[in-house]
Amino acid sequence: NGESLLLAETTSCKILRLRLGVENGSRPGPAEVLVELPGFPDNIKMNPKGEYWVGLHAKREKFLKWLLSLNWVGNTIVNLPFNAVKLTQVIARMKAVGLAAKLDGDGNIIHVLEDKSGKLKFISEVAEKDGNL
Repeated sequence: NGESLLLAETTSCKILRLRLGVENGSRPGPAEVLVELPGFPDNIKMNPKGEYWVGLHAKREKFLKWLLSLNWVGNTIVNLPFNAVKLTQVIARMKAVGLAAKLDGDGNIIHVLEDKSGKLKFISEVAEKDGNL
């Protein structure tokens, strides 16, 4: 509706809402957590009903959530002598699942789709048209 902007904060598995302040001419407010997701969000797409589909690149594991909460871990990864992103992608392929979450306009999770078969992996975005994904 043009009143706010949704942002995917991938490493924390959250969707943030930034109110733009256009309704009363004020300045944008601070970003607020709209929802915490069961995986790492990528793109956000709105369907014709005003609901949102979020592609989830990978499932969030409890150990990984804890590990990423430690500031020194991020600093260490940046300074590794090899490409840590490629390493995590190789590890993730071993047990990757396809994930997508559907949110209502208030950020409540309405539905989570998960492909445990491994046929769909690393979902970047989900688009809905005429009830089909």
